[in-house]
This record gives sequence, structure tokens and C-alpha cells, in this order.
Amino acid sequence: MNTGYIHEIIGILTASVAVMFMFMYLYINEKNDYLKIWGYSWFFNTLRYMVQLIICIQGETAVLVFLKLSFVLAGAVLLIMGAHMLIDRKKPRFIVPASLAAEAVLLVAVFAGVNFYTADTAVFILSSASFIYTGVIIIISKSFSGFGKNITGISLILWGIHKQSYPLLEQSAREGTVNIQYFSAGFQLAAFFTFTVSVGVIIMHFEKVKKLERHLSVILDKLSSAGSSAYYSFSFRPRPSVEVLSANASKLMGFSGDENRNSEIITRIADYERRRAKAENSADMESLPFTDSEGRLRWLEFYNMAEYASDGSFSGLTGFVFDVSEKYMKFRESLNRMEWYEGMFRLSGAPMLFININTLMIEDANRAAEIFFGTGVGMMKNRALSDSFFRENPFSSEFLRKIETEGQGKMQCTLKSEKDVTKDFLLLCAKVRFREMEYIFAVIMDKSNEKYLTNRLFSLESIHKALLNAMDEGVTVFNGAMNITFMNNSAARILKYVPSAQPENIRDMLLPGAEGEESSILEAVAKNRGIHRGETSFRNSGGSVIPVAYSINKIEHDSYDNGGVLVFRDITEERNIKDGLIAGLEEKNFLIREIHHRVKNNLQIVSSLLSIQSEYLNDEKAVSYFKNSIQRIKSMAIIHEMLYRGDSAQGLDFRAYITRLVGEIAMTYISVCPVYVDVDCCEMRLNLDESIAISLLITEIITNCYKHAFSKNSVDARINIRVCFTDDGKREVRISDNGTGINDAESFRSSDTLGSQIITSLSAQLAGDLRIENNGGTAFILKF
Repeated sequence: MNTGYIHEIIGILTASVAVMFMFMYLYINEKNDYLKIWGYSWFFNTLRYMVQLIICIQGETAVLVFLKLSFVLAGAVLLIMGAHMLIDRKKPRFIVPASLAAEAVLLVAVFAGVNFYTADTAVFILSSASFIYTGVIIIISKSFSGFGKNITGISLILWGIHKQSYPLLEQSAREGTVNIQYFSAGFQLAAFFTFTVSVGVIIMHFEKVKKLERHLSVILDKLSSAGSSAYYSFSFRPRPSVEVLSANASKLMGFSGDENRNSEIITRIADYERRRAKAENSADMESLPFTDSEGRLRWLEFYNMAEYASDGSFSGLTGFVFDVSEKYMKFRESLNRMEWYEGMFRLSGAPMLFININTLMIEDANRAAEIFFGTGVGMMKNRALSDSFFRENPFSSEFLRKIETEGQGKMQCTLKSEKDVTKDFLLLCAKVRFREMEYIFAVIMDKSNEKYLTNRLFSLESIHKALLNAMDEGVTVFNGAMNITFMNNSAARILKYVPSAQPENIRDMLLPGAEGEESSILEAVAKNRGIHRGETSFRNSGGSVIPVAYSINKIEHDSYDNGGVLVFRDITEERNIKDGLIAGLEEKNFLIREIHHRVKNNLQIVSSLLSIQSEYLNDEKAVSYFKNSIQRIKSMAIIHEMLYRGDSAQGLDFRAYITRLVGEIAMTYISVCPVYVDVDCCEMRLNLDESIAISLLITEIITNCYKHAFSKNSVDARINIRVCFTDDGKREVRISDNGTGINDAESFRSSDTLGSQIITSLSAQLAGDLRIENNGGTAFILKF
């Protein structure tokens, strides 16, 4: 293949990559889906030209031809999808299944041996149609207007027509009958259309931005005209000028449109914002005074947003301006009437002075200052404080510098008196500006009041100490370093300390190695978890261990940072009583277990005696009676055995018991026939009386099942035992079999046999409701 052909492919490949990145850049800034989809479309076009370049170098194969045509098809499909997303914001439903079907046909055609020219022709017809279709719908769409959409649409239509020549050129290249100039012209046309499409899309976006700006300007103008605000936009390139000024500006400023554009306030706003932009200050709300067309003083409050050029330099600003004259006039009117001055200065109970910051002369004083200094305001005015009232001049150069720089300061002073009666006070000063003059606003705090408060605080502290010393509990107050600052009498008594030798730190009260208690106390205070309670052991002055119950809480005060109050009491006697109760309870449990053990042994002896006696009997009926009695005794013996092996105070674990009981009975009657016993019992505990009664009842029913429900020829014999709680909180025991059943349930209740009498009487003893069902076997249901 000619190298010129390769160069042309590289050229169109480069143009395609540039267009792809253009679409992706626009998508990142605008987040419109059609831009992303068109970016993907040109991505597949780029891949197509890359495959074309490989074919040019290595030659055609079925795989390369399939990849090239697949990328052409994918680019065409995405082009149509992007156009529909641009016009009506949704993808056409037919496009995805149609493209998949076309891809499948292409795969079969290429690898089934179809001529490459035929495959090229079919795919490029589809691609050409997609370009023409996209161009047409962009031109006829009403979503966009302007020159840009016409350039884009016409370029796509012409490009689609031009694509019809691609298969013929490809086939001529295969046969070697085409002039390289035709190839060059074809690729140059493709590059030209790529350029015109990208230019058209960019123009479309510029037109859309301009349209949005016009709409936004109309909206802002409507909003500003509805209130007391105006909207404006300045440009500083090439020279300062007003680009936009809303109609409401005439009403707001009192000038006509042209006068507003040249007014003083507009120039001041522009100059001020330009200086702020150069200094990189934030655009906060600012206020400026100006004189309107009628000569009245007005106040405007404006908010500006700076605009910057692509090189980062300041290019203009946009903003709103609000008329706040009424608010400022009200403030100045109240200032002129001296309302705040009378309220805060004249009528205050604290002595206050106005001092000229330059001359340090008293300009004014309130009534409280007259009383404090013992002289009238007339005598105080135009006098320096150091002349008659202070032993030393409080306004040293250092103190004045502090007021100038920080705006405030305070100083301890002593009042000068002819009778040598001194009065200490605190002078609090702040710099203020009033009527274009700077003053020192001084407030005097009488230190004698502080002494009074100190005495009152001392009295309250004495009362609190008396209350704490009257408590039976020990109270200890400590600071953040765990140093003890107060310990009441009860704490000293419990820990056996004398007042002159009390511990200095909380750690002195803890046992050696008790880091856990220490960290627990510190953590409770540091995390401010409220009142934290617990038990630990302290050591007294002699080193003995004292068990205590304590509560601790944090003290919210600067001087007690992470400090707290610890309240505790001696629980030695309580521990002794508790240990005695535990020992008595353990002894009682031991005796109860011993009783159960002996009862179980006695029952076992009785069972063994009956078993020996039955061996001397020849009457089968009598042997059966003995066997039943032995089984009943075993059921009771198992209860006592399980109680002495477990915790008898919590009752009998009925689930474990019934499982063992069923196993014992099954071993006794294993010779009758094989019987499968299914036990389903929930977690349940019974007292001794209930356990004896229910065990005998279950033993009797299961024994009857083995003896009467089944025979040696029974097949799949089953006994189901289910124990659970009912919805009303009662317990239900259900024992059923699939044997021969009972002919008459009522006759069973009135039978004079020992088994039926045991079942009936035990049900009554448990205050239960016994039901007998006869349906495919017998079922006994006891609810108690």
C-alpha cells in the first residue's frame, strides 16, 4: 500500500481523536448525555481508522474486516442515539435491538465467506443512512435555532452521501485499479466533514449559551423590577463600560438610563470591585452612600460577583444593588435623638465616662459616676482623670497603645481622696467613634463590691462545708491532677485520717496496683458521663482494705479542669451480711440436693424390691401390675436424680427429663414391637409437685400405648410427644399414636382400671383440661 494512503489515514485518525476529546470536554462542563454518546461514537470511529491502518500495513483478514465494520456500525448507532437525546431527551427503542441484529448478521456474513465488498457495501449503507438521518432531524428540530445547527446538519448529510463511495474505493484498493489521488481526496473530504461537524456543534453551544444569557437577563430584570433592587453587569475590556443595567435602576437611583450609566455610584462600585478583585478579596455585601437626582442622601447595599478572563485576569462583574436608605435613615435618626445614649449611658447603674482619646479630658459622665467620685458632672468635664481622681495616671502610653490596637483594655486603679480614704476599682475601657470623634468609653467597677461578694462567697462556702460535714457518706473533692482539695469529716472517719494528716491525692486512697479503679475514675470525669457509680476498695491510714460503694461526678469550673467530687460509703457490714446469706443459701441447696439424692436412692430400692418380688410370680397379670408400678417409681426417681444433679431452685428441666423418661420406657417394652418415639418439647421448667404429677401421667399414657395400641405385627408404629406453651400462657402436653385407638373415649374416663383413674386424677390435680381424640390412633391432650 502507498505511504500516502497511510498518511491520509493517520490524518483522519488524528481529526477523529480531536473531535472525540472535544465532545468529552463539553460533556464534563455541561453534563448533557448526547455529548457523551457522540463522544463514544467518535471513539468507535477512531478505532475504525486504527483497524484500517493495520489493514493497510498487514493486509486484510476476516477478523480485521469484522472489527472495522463493527466499529463503523457502532459509531453510526451511537450517532443516532445522541441525536435523539439532543432533540427529545430519550433514546429510540428500536435502535439497540436493531444494532444487535445487524451485528449478528455481520458476524455470520464475514466468517461464512461472504465477499468483503458485499459486507462493506451493506454496513456503509447503514452508516450513510444514519449520518443523513441525523443531519435531517437536527436541521428540522425546533430545539435549536441559528447558524450552528444548519452547519452540523448539512455536514452530516453530505458526509453520509460521501460514505457511499467508501466500499467502491475499498474494492478498487483490493484489486489495485484505483489511483491514490482518489483515496487522498476521499480521506480529505472525511477530514473536512469532521472539521465542519465539530465547528457546527461548537457554534450550537455558543448560540445556546447566548440564548440562556438573554433569558437570564430578562428574568433578572423582571425580578429586580418587582422589588427595591437593580441588576447590572460591567465589563472592563477594552475599557470600563456598563453592559447591562436593569430598568428598575432609574426608579432606584432617580436618574434616567443614560444618566445611571454615567453616575457617580456606578463608577464607585466598579472601581471598588476592581480593587477588591486585584487584592483577591471575597465579594461580601458592601454599602455605599450617594446623592440622587434630587440631592437627597441615599444608601445602597450591593453584592457583586467578579468575572475573570481565560488568563485569570479580572474582566468584569455582575451584581445586584439594593436600596437600604430607609434602614440607615432610621438608625441615624435614632442616633440624633440620643435614645441609645440616654439608655446605655445616662440611666446605667454602673459609673461611666466619655474621655477624649486625644486630650484625655473627661467629656461626659453619668449619674452613677457623680456618686462614685462625689462630684457633679459640671466639675468633672474638661478635666484630666489624673488631676483630681487618680493617684497615678492610668492612661500610660503602653495602655493607650493597647486600646488603639486591640480596641479595649482594663486596669486596676485607686481613687484619690482628700481624707486619705482610698477606694480600689477596675477601669474597663473601649475605643468608640461618635459624631466623627474618637473617645474612650470607660466603665468603673467598684472593688468594694468585689470584697462584699468575696465575703458572701466565704459565708456560702462555710455553709456548704457544714452541710458536707453533716453527711454520713464520705465526700472528697479533687482537681484535674487528682489532688484532694476538700475531704469531709465522714471521709476522714471512714479512712481513719486525722485533719492534720489527710491524704493529698486520690491515688493515696487506692490499693497498690489498682490502676483499673484509677483509670475508671479518671475516665468518668474526663468523658463527663454524668454520675458514675461503682464499687471498689480503698485503703485507710493504717493500710487496711475497706470496701466502698462510690459515685463520682465532674465539676464544671475552670479551676477544676477534669476534676470532680467523689462520694463513698463503707460497705464492710453489707459485704459481711451478703457473704452470710450466700453461705446460708449454699448450705440450703446442699441439704436439698442431699434430700433428693436420698429419696432417689429409696425409690430405687423400692423399685429393686418389686422387681425381685415379681420374679417369684407365675401370674402374668400380677407380673404386669408389678412392672407398671416399677415404671411409675422409676419416673419419680428420675425426677429426684435430675434435681439433685442440677439446680433444684430453678425447677426441673422438663425437656431433658421427658427425653430420658421416654428412653427408659422404650427399653422396658422393647420386646413388644419396634416403636419410633418423636419428642418435641420447648424450653420449660416445672416445680416438684408438677413434675411428679406430669411424670406419672406421661408414664401411664406411654405405657398404655405400648401395651394396647400396638402388637408384634404392627408396622411403622409411632408415638409423638409434643410439649409447648399456648397463646394464653398455659402449657400443653400432647401424646398421640397411630395404633388401634380407643373405641369410646368417654368410657375410658369412667373406667375403673388403675391406669385410667391415675390419668384422670392427675389431670385434676394439675387443674388441667384433658381431651381424648380418636382419629387414626389415640391422642391425649392435657392443657394446664
